[in-house]
Amino acid sequence: MPRIVRAGLIQASVGTEAPQELDHLKKYMIDKHVSLIEQAAREGVEVLCLQELFYGPYFCAELLLLGSQGPGAAGFRGAVEHLKQF
Repeated sequence: MPRIVRAGLIQASVGTEAPQELDHLKKYMIDKHVSLIEQAAREGVEVLCLQELFYGPYFCAELLLLGSQGPGAAGFRGAVEHLKQF
């Protein structure tokens, strides 16, 4: 028997109120997406897709800001660990 699964997609812009400092921007974007994830859950979404690089600017922009230190995968892992609770 077929089963209906409600799916959702989130594509969010950084917006004009976003902080400029990279660490603050990542927290801002994660918080913004948590709000959207919670809204989707209230609306019955069972499978939800986020855009790649949802937590901040495109990584090439980060590399330009950080120089050779680069963010590596650690920033991404931190975002994933935070979102596991949802």
